Amino acid sequence: MSGAIRSIITNSSAMVAVSSLDLINTQLSTASSVASFLTATETFTAQVGNVGAAMNPCGAVTNEVNSEITFDQNKISLLNSGLGALVDADMAYEPARLRWLRIQQQLGPSALSIADQ
Repeated sequence: MSGAIRSIITNSSAMVAVSSLDLINTQLSTASSVASFLTATETFTAQVGNVGAAMNPCGAVTNEVNSEITFDQNKISLLNSGLGALVDADMAYEPARLRWLRIQQQLGPSALSIADQ
């Protein structure tokens, strides 16, 4: 067994089971050695199931965090596009305002001459 698997399992009975699961050098010549090997295998399998059950909440939290990240990224994207639209509208407003002021300046003398008559 690798050190990573041994470090995941912290239950002492599981450590005995992991330590006794030597698949290469196991001598299954007697009934007691077969029974011992099967018991160790069952204990190890149960502990692997416990590790999987303990990891399920972590997976659920990870999915929730990923959903929040996606939501926030979409929100930021929408805010950026909204800001761009506001800047574009402001840029369109200024030339229109300048045209209005220029027309007002051009019509000023005409209005005065009409008023003088």
